[in-house]
Amino acid sequence: MKGKLAKKVISELPKFIKYPIYRTKLNLPSEIPPELQFKLISSKEELIKSCRILHDCYVEMKYMKEDQYGLRLTPYHLLPSTLTAVALWEGQVIATMSVVRDNPMGLPMDKVYDLSPLRKNGKVLGEVSGLAIDPKFRGSKGGLFHHLIRFLWNYSKTWHGLDYYVIAVNPSMSDFYEAFYLFEPMVLGHVVDGYDFANGATAVALKMPIQTSYEIINSVYKNKPDTQNLYNFMTKPKLPCEIIPQKEYYTITDNYLNQFTFKDIYNTVNDFDSRFDDKTKKIFSTVYGFKSFEDLVEGKKASRLRHETRALSLLVSDKSEEKKMTVASVKDISRNGLKVVVDGHVNESCSLTVAIGPNKKSNIIAEPIWVNPTGEVGMKIISSDNSWKSMHNAIDQKILSTLPESMKKLSNELKLSTEENTNHVKDHDESHSKIKNKAA
Repeated sequence: MKGKLAKKVISELPKFIKYPIYRTKLNLPSEIPPELQFKLISSKEELIKSCRILHDCYVEMKYMKEDQYGLRLTPYHLLPSTLTAVALWEGQVIATMSVVRDNPMGLPMDKVYDLSPLRKNGKVLGEVSGLAIDPKFRGSKGGLFHHLIRFLWNYSKTWHGLDYYVIAVNPSMSDFYEAFYLFEPMVLGHVVDGYDFANGATAVALKMPIQTSYEIINSVYKNKPDTQNLYNFMTKPKLPCEIIPQKEYYTITDNYLNQFTFKDIYNTVNDFDSRFDDKTKKIFSTVYGFKSFEDLVEGKKASRLRHETRALSLLVSDKSEEKKMTVASVKDISRNGLKVVVDGHVNESCSLTVAIGPNKKSNIIAEPIWVNPTGEVGMKIISSDNSWKSMHNAIDQKILSTLPESMKKLSNELKLSTEENTNHVKDHDESHSKIKNKAA
């Protein structure tokens, strides 16, 4: 009784008093059982199992109604830009968590919060979502949870091209994320009573700037002992229990989800067609490079196989009397095109030096095909060097490595013909404006 009374008294104290008290209770794990591993999903089976654990947890917490097939499979799970991590115990999925990156669907939180202030100047958001732990593994004072966060945080911070984490949590959990992981309220005192993504549950929106997150954490934990030092825990070198994909290039996705594995999931989930509406299916088809959802699930060749990236490019205008150099942000790439965001007008062929990976660069010549009001420019590649070709060959091989043996025969579909070099010509977005050829 005294313990409950003490917790209640502490919970009602101001944050600057109660949060330091909470942090004295932090007991970070120092040993990792050899049966435990952390990784990104790499198979259909891992995805489905993680969705089953998530379903059971969300039904238990009343965040969703029971699904007839025992799945919480959201459209965000099926986007290649979403990171879903799992914890394995002796090879079996026992916990999961996702980071949903900004995408054509928006984020789940967009339906109830105005996230536009965080997206100013091209900032990219990732919503932390879908945390679930098998009930048999919820003990150990949160050790499994802290390791799962560490794994996903470190990977997404380095490779996911994000500027902010955002999260919508039940008010009862807000103190946890604010006190221990130093998230801040997006809007002070603002609570949403009907967060549809969690069955209308009450939610508070929190945020964390990713690239400076370790400095923020260190400012609070730098003098703490190891068992309470979250900064040391988060920044220690890669652990043996962490399976991290080998990344040569600055592509966003880990390449498990692609047009082939999507089709496999479609054929596995019994009620797929009724689970997602036509608008969502249209977005799926666009994301995976198809004109229609039917083309996607029937296994036709993609009209454009492209990959999201977050790289910088030095862009030099070739035809200007005075050569002008501009730094552009590369948003996505294909063998024959790329989409960039550039400050200023680009209306003629350019030379680009693109940072395609750590200590890797490629020199290409491209011409603009379309531009939209947000400053995005679609460019068709006129010529490219061996580094560009090698990158795409490596990406293709990585995609092939994710496929079940029964789907390996589809490998030829990765090889785009020379006629299919219009990936970044006007797509489905009516806001695009074609750029006239000055030489015409």
